[in-house]
Amino acid sequence: MASTKSALQRLGIEQLTDAQDPKGHASCIQIARLLLKSERRIIGLWPASDSIGTPAVAIQIGLALTELSNSTVAFVDANVRWPADLALEDDERFGSESSIFSTRWIEGSLAMLVPNRPEVAGASVPQLQQIIEQSRDIFAAILVDLTGFDKIGDHYNVISLLDGVVIVGEPGQLTDNDLFRMEEQVDRRKFAGVVLVGSHKRKHRRKKAKPKSKKEKIKKREKTKKKAKGT
Repeated sequence: MASTKSALQRLGIEQLTDAQDPKGHASCIQIARLLLKSERRIIGLWPASDSIGTPAVAIQIGLALTELSNSTVAFVDANVRWPADLALEDDERFGSESSIFSTRWIEGSLAMLVPNRPEVAGASVPQLQQIIEQSRDIFAAILVDLTGFDKIGDHYNVISLLDGVVIVGEPGQLTDNDLFRMEEQVDRRKFAGVVLVGSHKRKHRRKKAKPKSKKEKIKKREKTKKKAKGT
């Protein structure tokens, strides 16, 4: 029996709208606007840690891109560790049997491209290359999840297929050393910036003053009297 939930709901993602989350929506629009201005069409999203849910970030940016450009945008689920596609495995796929990938429409004109190899999670570098080559004329922008491409060789090979790379980190967690290390593995001409997701708020609580003892109160009173006499 088909689920009545939308694709976004089954992915555990709530679309950021101006009414629901003005700041979050404005941030996604700003990122999308910068990507469009840079004229980079194929963008890799590289998470700084395993705790970052890159598909959610990619989909929010993808929705913002469709909103600004009124064009079709694709998210390539190339994640070799935790493919987001597993949440949509019962959905209808679009694409010929000979195609290297299938298309699943997520919301509006945003699609998820899924490798046609159900026995292997994610996409290998050769697969990813074929997906990009076959879909670059169909979609105005393509966002690629780079989670799992940890080997230096894989990173260089994947990055060579892209127009730009965005590092995704968490405020308070992504250190300057982490950022420098990751930037070193990216061609400077392809480095498209850093996106920080989540919040990093610290509550500053005032320490409550401890109640003074009778002796302390008496001493303070005597000090006050002495000061008064001195004046």
